[in-house]
Amino acid sequence: MITHDAEPTTEPGMGTLISGILTDVRELLTHHLTLLQQEVRGNVVKVQKSAYPLALGATFALVAVITLSTAAALGLHAAFPTFPLWAAFGLLGICWGVLAVGLLAAGKKELDSFRAVPEESVQAVKEDVRWLTKK
Repeated sequence: MITHDAEPTTEPGMGTLISGILTDVRELLTHHLTLLQQEVRGNVVKVQKSAYPLALGATFALVAVITLSTAAALGLHAAFPTFPLWAAFGLLGICWGVLAVGLLAAGKKELDSFRAVPEESVQAVKEDVRWLTKK
């Protein structure tokens, strides 16, 4: 009878290595997606916290603008009696319209640069997926 005195192999097999790699990749993707989720939640919370005071402030500002515009138009008509009342209101309306267009353009420009999803986290996840598809 032939006996083999082969030393037992202590190195893990191919299946164990692949399983370990897949486990590591899954954990890495899980960590990246968790980080992405936390960053998005943080952005949402910031927007929520600022929305209420902004809306309330904008409402009060609108009331102030209407009140002061009415007073200014009436004052303009009182200071220059030959200037028609409708023209005083029209002049103030044009001034507010020009200001509104400028503010809306500036706000749109700022909003266009805002990204709710953190670009760094998205790129990290995309890189992980590219790495996985190459293997």
